[in-house]
Amino acid sequence: GGRDTFPGIAGTSIAKIFEYTVGRTGLTEQEAAKQGYSPITSLTPGQEHARYYPGARDIIIKIIADKSSRRVLGGEIVGRGGVDKRIDVLATALAFNATVDHLANIDLGYAPPYNSALDPLHNAANIIRNKLSGLARSISPMEVKEKLDRGEDFLVLDVRSEAEWNANRIEAPQVKLIPLDTLRQNLDKIDKDKEIVT
Repeated sequence: GGRDTFPGIAGTSIAKIFEYTVGRTGLTEQEAAKQGYSPITSLTPGQEHARYYPGARDIIIKIIADKSSRRVLGGEIVGRGGVDKRIDVLATALAFNATVDHLANIDLGYAPPYNSALDPLHNAANIIRNKLSGLARSISPMEVKEKLDRGEDFLVLDVRSEAEWNANRIEAPQVKLIPLDTLRQNLDKIDKDKEIVT
């Protein structure tokens, strides 16, 4: 005898694929554009909990938001752990029409075995906020590949450790390794007249 209204769904889904968990909710970047939004995204690597606590596993988060309203429109996450709780946070954000500002300031549980002081979702939301305010500009991996394929004269600055560089790197003359902990001492080795992609 009661009355209720079903508000619809955000298409939230999650799956385990071998060692990885993949999740999504809301609109993809392409769907957002088709629906008339002006999408802005962040693609953010992180770890499921504090780096210094043993066993932290990598995750990658993509958040899609609308440039004009700053509203979170969707998200996609892949990684070996910690994907489920973050997809649920994003689905909740969508249910309440949260903006990237809300997401950046949400009070999530913190203790080193469970999370960093700033959750990777906070970082992903802050990247979009920085792009919207003009503090940061981004270039997609595909755009970098296209520039490399065309042989453009620019610098790809790799600031990872030497071990990470030796394990996996982009083989191109435009790529230069200067580990982050030595960057200040090596600023003279960077041609500041060129476009620099980090």
